[in-house]
Amino acid sequence: MIVSVIVLSGLLLETAKLSSYSAFKRMVNEYGDFDEDGDDLKALESYWSKNFALVKEPEPFLNNKELLERGQGLHEMSCSSCHTNPKWAFLSYGVNRAIKPALFSLDKSGISLFLWYIHIIFTFGGLAYLPFSKMFHIITTPLSLVLNDTIKEGISDKNNIESSLILSLDACTHCGMCTDTCLVAICFEQIPNPNILPSEKIGSIKRFLYRKELPEQEIRSLLEGLEICTNCMKCTSVCPSGINLQRLWFYMRERFYEMGYGEISMLSPVSLYRFIKLNGRGQVSPSEIVLKSMNKIFEEYYEQDGIIDISKVNIIHKKGLLGSSSHGGTFSYCYNCKTCTVSCPVVRCSDEVRVSLGLVPHQIMHALSLGLFESIFKSPMLWKCLGCYQCQDNCPQGVQITDIFYELKNMARSIIKERNE
Repeated sequence: MIVSVIVLSGLLLETAKLSSYSAFKRMVNEYGDFDEDGDDLKALESYWSKNFALVKEPEPFLNNKELLERGQGLHEMSCSSCHTNPKWAFLSYGVNRAIKPALFSLDKSGISLFLWYIHIIFTFGGLAYLPFSKMFHIITTPLSLVLNDTIKEGISDKNNIESSLILSLDACTHCGMCTDTCLVAICFEQIPNPNILPSEKIGSIKRFLYRKELPEQEIRSLLEGLEICTNCMKCTSVCPSGINLQRLWFYMRERFYEMGYGEISMLSPVSLYRFIKLNGRGQVSPSEIVLKSMNKIFEEYYEQDGIIDISKVNIIHKKGLLGSSSHGGTFSYCYNCKTCTVSCPVVRCSDEVRVSLGLVPHQIMHALSLGLFESIFKSPMLWKCLGCYQCQDNCPQGVQITDIFYELKNMARSIIKERNE
């Protein structure tokens, strides 16, 4: 509404000023040295009425060729450096010609001054409202692009990182590119939770951070949307506003854990990986709530007693299980985010995945880290793999999954050959 009033008042102001005799007289007094009752002023009025849409009553002498030539000379000497043909303002000029009979009366009533006040008030009102509107990205998006190029995790101060994340919420233009490329967006067809979609999560996160309090159901909905993310970083890579969406998802998970929502969500291997990685660099110190939540998970699901020191937990690396190849060594970077499974066309085209495929890609990688080769070789997924490299291309850790599958097939063939011999 504000933008519409600014545009409309500006258009009407320009329309009124094109023909305003009072504006013409003001400019003559400021920039010209003409006698009000002299022939010079009459000549200039006649020329402007004929060529510059000036409206005056009574109408000047428009057919006096000598007077018009004299007015042209005065215009070129005093006015042409600032004024071009009004037809260039094609929209205002068209409106001006349409309401020409009423223009002189409107000018006498002070319509130009009224429109000027309306235009200025709404312009400054719009600027004041800008931080609270969707248009604020005009300012915040360039800032977000600069900040995300300069702020680095592990180097920049934590407060600066948090400030850049808050700013990035206003930098979002809600273009939907992140949702278009999201690997798990298809889950929305089966799970009607809008927070699964990255572009919708932004709005929920803004409401949470600005209001501080949300209904329990909405918090659980946002948590589900955060946890279903596989952290493939595709949304971050395509964001035209330069928002580090992955960093934002991680930050919000950690905020929820500190609020005591970590018992179920902490089962996510991505979250565990994140805490171990950050704590190992001395970047964060998990609060007591987070530690209690993690210990509860370990005790309940891993049957371990006592308090666990998070800083001593390490991700399992088993390099060399596939020999000395560069492909095989990369599997140790996997943190089981399920991106390979989500992007696999074989999985998408299978109705009963557990029956028809056995282990899916991320499960094969996890079994590989545990050395369960027998289970891997018996899995139909290994042999139904198309070698399309979708999983490998989408892996956020650069694990060479398809090449590892080829190597596993070769290992299986070698074992079968040895047994036959």
